[in-house]
Amino acid sequence: MLKSSLRELRLAIGRRGKPLTQMELAEKLGTTQGHLSQVENGQRRATQFMLQRIADALDVKLEVAQSAAAETARRAKAQESQLRDDEFLAQSAR
Repeated sequence: MLKSSLRELRLAIGRRGKPLTQMELAEKLGTTQGHLSQVENGQRRATQFMLQRIADALDVKLEVAQSAAAETARRAKAQESQLRDDEFLAQSAR
C-alpha cells in the first residue's frame, strides 16, 4: 500500500466528490494558502490541532491525516538529504 502525503490526501479526497483546492481547504482551516502549501510540501509541520482540522475538513479519521503528515515529513527529509548529497558530489567533482 502506498502512503499518501498531505497534498495527495487532499487531492484523493477531492476525487470522491467536488475537488477541494488548496485555497478552499486553507479557508476551512482558518489559515493562508501559503501556510497550507508549506505544510503540504513538508517545509512546515502541521500541529496536532491543524491535523485534526484537516481531518475534519476532509472528513477522514485523524489517524489518516497523521499518517499523511508523517509521509510528507519523510519525503521532505529524503529530498533534503538528496540535495545535500548532490551538493557534496558536485563540490567533490571540482
